[in-house]
Amino acid sequence: MLKLLLFCSVVLQLSVHAAQFALKRPFALPVGAKITDSSESGKGWKERGVVGVTFVNAQKQFRSACAKNGWQFVHAVPLTLSVGHSLYTWRRGSQELTLMLWRIDVGRTGFSWGVSKSGK
Repeated sequence: MLKLLLFCSVVLQLSVHAAQFALKRPFALPVGAKITDSSESGKGWKERGVVGVTFVNAQKQFRSACAKNGWQFVHAVPLTLSVGHSLYTWRRGSQELTLMLWRIDVGRTGFSWGVSKSGK
């Protein structure tokens, strides 16, 4: 039984990674994230969506997901005087990942992300 559970776990992990690469997403979205809009134009945000966690938890989950995929955190820029709307930048090689998070409501956070060439 343990071997079967281990096998199922490996198959599930491989499926998740395959789906991530099929979508060309450079990091895994947090569990429960829902994409509401996407664009392949290369101009502006690649994807936009909502995740059902607080703003603080969304920050932690996205930071962890990016770090696990080799992204190096560069900086965060608060976009308003109140907590709950920030822009984040990571780098990996010659790419730069920009992520925006904003508080929608208690337990709901919006996100947008896009990748561009690093302007070092």
